[in-house]
Amino acid sequence: MGTIKTTNIEPIANNGTVTLGSSGDTFTIPSGVTLANSGTATGLGITVAQQWRVTSNFNSTSGVVTVTSNWEAVDTYGQGTIGSAMSESSGVFTFPQTGIYHVSFQASAFMDGAARDYVGVFIYTTTDNANFNQAALGYDSAHTGNAYANIATNFIFDVTNTSTHKVRFATQVPGSINFEGSSDTNKCFATFIRLGDT
Repeated sequence: MGTIKTTNIEPIANNGTVTLGSSGDTFTIPSGVTLANSGTATGLGITVAQQWRVTSNFNSTSGVVTVTSNWEAVDTYGQGTIGSAMSESSGVFTFPQTGIYHVSFQASAFMDGAARDYVGVFIYTTTDNANFNQAALGYDSAHTGNAYANIATNFIFDVTNTSTHKVRFATQVPGSINFEGSSDTNKCFATFIRLGDT
């Protein structure tokens, strides 16, 4: 193999395209090399970023309960999205493309008149589109009534197949608790960020 040394590569036609390699090829960037970009680069870095939220308050009963309804893509106050959107059906989220994703879930709960020893949130994942497993959890508590608890958890999920690799979210309480939702503000919400290729 030879080495090509040059200071500039341009297409034959003005505003044309230069293609490096073909499908399946690998370009290696050695340690210490710097890529400097003064133009527009697409398909590099984070290619998917989106948030979803529950639009109205909901009551969670004793035990682990999946959040299945009133989900919407965040769309207010300067919201930003990168790439293709997630899709949701009955609380199950499907990814727009394969990759390594950072998934987080956060919820606000109100202890209406009664203390609670714990309030939990969960991320469940499936890799076969059938069996969901508890991948991440977070707990908070409120030992006085009329108080708020804010609970969050996160998970890095390797989505190798968008048809089989999905997520859903759940809450857990020792009794009846009200979780807050809103169509304007993120109160009970999930964040999906694609970090890179699988």
